[in-house]
Amino acid sequence: MNTAIRTAICCLLFFCAPPLADADSGQWRTELGYRFLNNSDELKDICKHISGNAGNGRNIYNLSISLNIQPYLELGNGFQIGAGIGPLVIIAGDARHLQLPMNVTLGYALFKKSPISPYVKAGISYHLSGGDYQTASKPGAYTGIGIRLLNTKRLKMGMEIALDRARTELYDAVEQKKHALRTGELTLGVFADF
Repeated sequence: MNTAIRTAICCLLFFCAPPLADADSGQWRTELGYRFLNNSDELKDICKHISGNAGNGRNIYNLSISLNIQPYLELGNGFQIGAGIGPLVIIAGDARHLQLPMNVTLGYALFKKSPISPYVKAGISYHLSGGDYQTASKPGAYTGIGIRLLNTKRLKMGMEIALDRARTELYDAVEQKKHALRTGELTLGVFADF
């Protein structure tokens, strides 16, 4: 694990101490919704290129499932500690690749008693992945900003934009070239929060 990742983990743990002191007033909530990942078509194109070079054909399809779930613990002081999983990226056809982004975050919500509550969060992301041409999956920083609407109701709605720096590496043996890709570098999501 490189120094940047270790530093990010230490900072996350350091900033978790104050909210954990107030954890007795927390409640579990879950965000469920649609999340768009940029670069999933680029992943498909890289697989198509490498497969064609290897003589395996270029019939590659992106069958991604854009469902995202993010449970989190909302603490009384505005902090939230959460995790996220999804969306599932499936590349099928003459080449296969499967990728499932996961993250752990610490966030802070503003105006908790207001009907509209913006929030920020940061943490670490890792993509569980495997496929015909994959050589590595590397963790990265995850940062997001969002807004919850109907914040005073039991069922809330929201939107989030996030940057995910985790990366997947694919290798083209014919060209002897490594392709590094941040599949979910920019994500846009809409969700129901319950």
